[in-house]
Amino acid sequence: MVVLSVMIVSGLCGMVIAGSIDSPGAPSAGSGMYSLSQIYDYLNSGIEATPVPGFQEPGTAPGPTMKTTKQIYDDIKAKYKECDAASDDVRQGKKFFSTMSENWGVQTGTLLVLPTPTPTMTPTPTQTPWMFNETSCNAFSGWHWYTTNGRSACWSKTLAEPVSWSKGAGDDSDNPGAYSCASGYTLQQRMEAAAKTTGNGAEWWKIVSSVNGHTMATNGTEDGQSGASYISALAISDCVDGTRDLCTGDGCLCAGQTCSWSRINQTLRGWAGATGKSALPYLATDAGTSQSDNDYWDACVQSGTEDQTLGCSSGNNYFYLNLRACGDSDQNMCWAAACGGPGGQEWNFRVRRLGDTSCSDQYQAVPSFMGDNNATFRVVVRP
Repeated sequence: MVVLSVMIVSGLCGMVIAGSIDSPGAPSAGSGMYSLSQIYDYLNSGIEATPVPGFQEPGTAPGPTMKTTKQIYDDIKAKYKECDAASDDVRQGKKFFSTMSENWGVQTGTLLVLPTPTPTMTPTPTQTPWMFNETSCNAFSGWHWYTTNGRSACWSKTLAEPVSWSKGAGDDSDNPGAYSCASGYTLQQRMEAAAKTTGNGAEWWKIVSSVNGHTMATNGTEDGQSGASYISALAISDCVDGTRDLCTGDGCLCAGQTCSWSRINQTLRGWAGATGKSALPYLATDAGTSQSDNDYWDACVQSGTEDQTLGCSSGNNYFYLNLRACGDSDQNMCWAAACGGPGGQEWNFRVRRLGDTSCSDQYQAVPSFMGDNNATFRVVVRP
């Protein structure tokens, strides 16, 4: 029995001495211990630490590199004291960490933030474009709307006298004369300038910049009647629409053909009847004594039934007599877009004036004529 007992004990002791004293395996990742320095760095600066994967012997002897618990407490406490946000300071539903003792820990904000309203953009007002039509024509104090022989147009009511047909062209009806249209003004502004009655009157320099080599003054000294001797009926009436549409040079109104009064009239009719342009009143090739072939005759006959519209108190006394103003007794003869003497006198190329004491009266005149019967003009602007 004694011998058996000794053998069993000897066997067990042999098994213990032969076994390993190490752990069966290394600790799993993340099971290592954080150092106080790592904890301090995370709380103080947000630096995340990586745990040691397993136990390791220190590589060097312990030294003064570790943060003390006092340092950790004091530094972290100082930063926490700077945080004073409460729930009603933080947007509703957002989580935050409160360091106030009465609300320590993770809290939820309760501040209701209204959505920022989308600003209402006030549209920039746009100016309605000015339209040239019957309404806008009659809105000008110096213009009147007429429909003559099926052609509607705006007629100027104001006149200038005496004015030549083609300044500087002499007795040469096939030459419109030399002139340049002014630039930088709209149709509305040029029509207003032609009808202006305040100050010295019509601002010719807004319509033509030069006539027969003379530069129109822009200081008012050649406005209205003061500038009548410098301008020409063709220059003003052609340039109200902003462009020169008549040709330039001696014989140009004959368009390269043998000059005759009928050939000149053909060119002038094309000019005076064009849409979207300004011109002198239109006349046909014959004597122009009927309403059907003479826009001027048609217009002045109509004026007898529109005295009140035209501002005349009574009588056929405005367009009919080519007065500069209602009842001023200043009877004039107006230039027309036609040439040749009455009765078809083809030998005479001179341009025509008409009006005076009746719509049908017509007279021939030298184009640069500015004398008897006070040669005047009306502008016709066609839409």
